[in-house]
Amino acid sequence: MERYSFVSIKPVKSLGQSFLIHEKTADKLVSALELQPTDTVVEIGAGKGILTSRIIPKAKLVIAIEIDSRLVNYLNEKFSQADNLQIVHTDFLKFDLKRYQRLKIIANLPYYMSSAILWKLLDNFNCWEIAVLTVQREFARRLLATSGSNDYCPLAVFCEYHCERQRLFNIPPAYFKPRPKIVSSAFRLMRHQPTFQISSYPKFIPIVFGAFTPQPRKLLINNLARSLKINRNELIRIFNELNLPLNIRAAEVNLKQFIQLANALTQFVY
Repeated sequence: MERYSFVSIKPVKSLGQSFLIHEKTADKLVSALELQPTDTVVEIGAGKGILTSRIIPKAKLVIAIEIDSRLVNYLNEKFSQADNLQIVHTDFLKFDLKRYQRLKIIANLPYYMSSAILWKLLDNFNCWEIAVLTVQREFARRLLATSGSNDYCPLAVFCEYHCERQRLFNIPPAYFKPRPKIVSSAFRLMRHQPTFQISSYPKFIPIVFGAFTPQPRKLLINNLARSLKINRNELIRIFNELNLPLNIRAAEVNLKQFIQLANALTQFVY
């Protein structure tokens, strides 16, 4: 049987592989999960196991998802004695989260996949409680943005609706191998019950996207009229009823206002 050493596995650029090598940062990331002995943890992209090794002693079950077959073999060898570890050789986007409840999730996300993975987590928000994620700093800035910020975007709106968002810390390039050209940021999402009720969540989604399309800095009323094909006079009436200025932009609309607007526009979305 071929053995896989730490040094023999070279990162694959097409997979966005950059392995965390800083021990204290790994400790801090795992600590942010607030692990209990009854927890099931999903690790997205286990890599060479720097986080896995810290989670195994603290959780009931660790599901380490890894797309690279070389790393799957390496992890199987490294953790051959761990009876609470399942190593799953697959793409996380194909992994069935709906089989689980109350998961805790941790990952150093490949930068090119960050958005797709976040959307998958939001689409399966009933399956997990806490996610501790490391992404490119600029991506974290957009995801954690609040209304009034130029970084505010649809992903931030949906994250705010489902989660308490907490910025943790930045991670310099030197803490990874190979060194990325950008600074990374770690943040935590803690799922909560939404404060405001939406009459139709499936219709809330295109309304939020429509608010930012084609350009987030254009007037909200113009974006909605164009993207959702809603009569402008109807929009003026609804804006006035909700006390929304006609010159407001999507990035200036807070979560409560988005939900009020979505509830008012539900009849126009099919």
